[in-house]
Amino acid sequence: RELAAYTAEVLGILEETSPDRIVLIQCDTAVRRVEDLRPGEGFDSIEVEGRGGTKFQPAFDWIAANLPQAAAIVYATDLAAADEPVDPGIPTIWLTPTRGRSTGFGEVVTLDLA
Repeated sequence: RELAAYTAEVLGILEETSPDRIVLIQCDTAVRRVEDLRPGEGFDSIEVEGRGGTKFQPAFDWIAANLPQAAAIVYATDLAAADEPVDPGIPTIWLTPTRGRSTGFGEVVTLDLA
């Protein structure tokens, strides 16, 4: 249910902003999968890799090394992690079903799973 909510929210953001591309990074305690999506390409059937424990910083490190000029980061998470990430200096939106948690930077958008 969470994955469907995340997907719907990201698709809404894509419709509103029309980016040239979106890079989908799957990360739990390490980056597990990276997909480069272009306009018109859907991601209706995301194959989830990893899961379990979470560290935020590996995804931000990957972005710093590979996409330092990214316009924005959208991070789908329950906000429970074993680390506190360093602000990457890129606008960040945290999509989460969890209310009342923050990350120290970025905008938290709470998903309604009801």
